[in-house]
Amino acid sequence: MDFTPEGRPNWNEQLHMARRAVRQGRRTALRQMIADE
Repeated sequence: MDFTPEGRPNWNEQLHMARRAVRQGRRTALRQMIADE
């Protein structure tokens, strides 16, 4: 995951990875990623 200079997540990258995960059917992994926030 990419981070901005402020140390915050790059949300564009997050969204891209989330969409790719959904396309691959990894909804469980996506839920776990959200739960970790």
